[in-house]
Amino acid sequence: MLKNWNVLATASERQERALRSLLFPFGIFKESGFRGTLIGFVSNLQTFLESLKELGETDPQSLQALGQVVPIDRTFSFSAANFIERAKEAIAPYLETIDNEKIYVRVKRRGYKGRISSVVFQ
Repeated sequence: MLKNWNVLATASERQERALRSLLFPFGIFKESGFRGTLIGFVSNLQTFLESLKELGETDPQSLQALGQVVPIDRTFSFSAANFIERAKEAIAPYLETIDNEKIYVRVKRRGYKGRISSVVFQ
Protein backbone atom coordinates (compact mmCIF):
# COMPACT_ATOMS: atom_id res chain seq x y z
CA MET A 1 0.00 0.00 0.00
CA LEU A 2 1.15 3.55 -0.70
CA LYS A 3 2.35 5.59 2.27
CA ASN A 4 1.54 8.95 0.70
CA TRP A 5 -1.55 9.11 -1.45
CA ASN A 6 -3.86 11.88 -2.59
CA VAL A 7 -6.45 10.12 -4.75
CA LEU A 8 -8.97 7.36 -4.11
CA ALA A 9 -10.70 5.77 -7.09
CA THR A 10 -13.40 3.13 -7.24
CA ALA A 11 -14.03 0.86 -10.18
CA SER A 12 -17.33 0.24 -11.87
CA GLU A 13 -18.60 -3.32 -11.42
CA ARG A 14 -15.96 -5.84 -12.57
CA GLN A 15 -13.77 -3.09 -14.03
CA GLU A 16 -10.78 -3.17 -11.65
CA ARG A 17 -8.21 -4.11 -14.30
CA ALA A 18 -9.56 -1.51 -16.75
CA LEU A 19 -9.45 1.14 -14.01
CA ARG A 20 -5.78 0.42 -13.30
CA SER A 21 -5.03 0.76 -17.02
CA LEU A 22 -6.99 4.01 -17.23
CA LEU A 23 -5.22 5.63 -14.27
CA PHE A 24 -1.69 4.29 -14.87
CA PRO A 25 -0.57 7.23 -17.10
CA PHE A 26 -1.56 9.80 -14.47
CA GLY A 27 0.39 8.62 -11.44
CA ILE A 28 1.12 5.74 -9.11
CA PHE A 29 -1.96 3.65 -8.25
CA LYS A 30 -2.07 0.59 -6.00
CA GLU A 31 -4.68 -1.75 -4.56
CA SER A 32 -6.15 -0.40 -1.34
CA GLY A 33 -6.97 -3.75 0.19
CA PHE A 34 -10.67 -3.23 -0.54
CA ARG A 35 -12.35 -4.69 -3.62
CA GLY A 36 -12.59 -2.29 -6.53
CA THR A 37 -10.80 0.51 -4.70
CA LEU A 38 -7.44 1.99 -5.68
CA ILE A 39 -5.36 4.59 -3.91
CA GLY A 40 -2.90 6.70 -5.80
CA PHE A 41 -0.53 9.60 -5.88
CA VAL A 42 -0.61 12.20 -8.64
CA SER A 43 1.79 15.14 -8.68
CA ASN A 44 -0.92 17.71 -9.42
CA LEU A 45 -4.49 16.96 -8.36
CA GLN A 46 -6.02 19.82 -10.33
CA THR A 47 -4.31 18.74 -13.57
CA PHE A 48 -5.30 15.11 -12.95
CA LEU A 49 -8.97 15.97 -12.41
CA GLU A 50 -9.05 18.30 -15.40
CA SER A 51 -7.45 15.61 -17.57
CA LEU A 52 -10.12 13.09 -16.54
CA LYS A 53 -12.84 15.65 -17.26
CA GLU A 54 -11.41 16.37 -20.73
CA LEU A 55 -11.07 12.66 -21.44
CA GLY A 56 -14.70 12.13 -20.48
CA GLU A 57 -15.83 15.00 -22.71
CA THR A 58 -13.91 13.78 -25.76
CA ASP A 59 -14.48 10.04 -25.24
CA PRO A 60 -17.15 9.27 -22.62
CA GLN A 61 -16.66 5.50 -23.03
CA SER A 62 -13.04 5.84 -21.89
CA LEU A 63 -14.21 6.49 -18.32
CA GLN A 64 -16.53 3.49 -18.21
CA ALA A 65 -14.27 1.72 -15.69
CA LEU A 66 -14.29 4.67 -13.29
CA GLY A 67 -16.93 4.61 -10.58
CA GLN A 68 -15.76 7.57 -8.51
CA VAL A 69 -12.59 9.54 -8.02
CA VAL A 70 -11.99 11.47 -4.79
CA PRO A 71 -9.13 13.87 -4.12
CA ILE A 72 -7.63 13.28 -0.67
CA ASP A 73 -5.76 15.83 1.40
CA ARG A 74 -5.74 14.09 4.77
CA THR A 75 -5.72 10.48 5.92
CA PHE A 76 -5.71 8.90 9.36
CA SER A 77 -5.36 5.44 10.88
CA PHE A 78 -8.08 4.10 13.13
CA SER A 79 -9.68 1.02 14.63
CA ALA A 80 -13.38 0.34 14.97
CA ALA A 81 -13.14 1.34 18.62
CA ASN A 82 -11.52 4.75 18.06
CA PHE A 83 -12.97 5.74 14.68
CA ILE A 84 -15.21 8.60 15.84
CA GLU A 85 -12.48 10.11 18.02
CA ARG A 86 -9.88 9.91 15.23
CA ALA A 87 -12.32 11.27 12.64
CA LYS A 88 -13.11 14.26 14.87
CA GLU A 89 -9.37 14.97 15.16
CA ALA A 90 -8.98 14.80 11.38
CA ILE A 91 -11.94 17.11 10.77
CA ALA A 92 -10.99 19.72 13.41
CA PRO A 93 -8.66 21.82 11.17
CA TYR A 94 -11.45 22.24 8.62
CA LEU A 95 -13.89 23.48 11.26
CA GLU A 96 -11.57 26.40 11.99
CA THR A 97 -11.78 27.53 8.37
CA ILE A 98 -15.58 27.55 8.05
CA ASP A 99 -16.26 29.88 11.00
CA ASN A 100 -19.61 28.85 12.53
CA GLU A 101 -21.04 27.55 9.26
CA LYS A 102 -22.64 24.14 9.06
CA ILE A 103 -20.59 21.27 7.70
CA TYR A 104 -21.67 17.88 6.42
CA VAL A 105 -19.28 14.95 6.41
CA ARG A 106 -20.05 12.09 4.07
CA VAL A 107 -18.66 8.72 5.12
CA LYS A 108 -18.47 5.87 2.65
CA ARG A 109 -17.37 2.82 4.54
CA ARG A 110 -15.24 0.04 3.06
CA GLY A 111 -14.67 -2.66 5.63
CA TYR A 112 -15.71 -2.81 9.30
CA LYS A 113 -19.19 -3.95 8.27
CA GLY A 114 -21.42 -4.05 11.33
CA ARG A 115 -18.77 -2.34 13.47
CA ILE A 116 -18.77 1.21 12.07
CA SER A 117 -22.01 2.78 10.89
CA SER A 118 -21.69 5.50 8.25
CA VAL A 119 -25.19 6.68 9.13
CA VAL A 120 -24.43 7.07 12.85
CA PHE A 121 -21.22 8.98 12.17
CA GLN A 122 -22.79 11.37 9.65
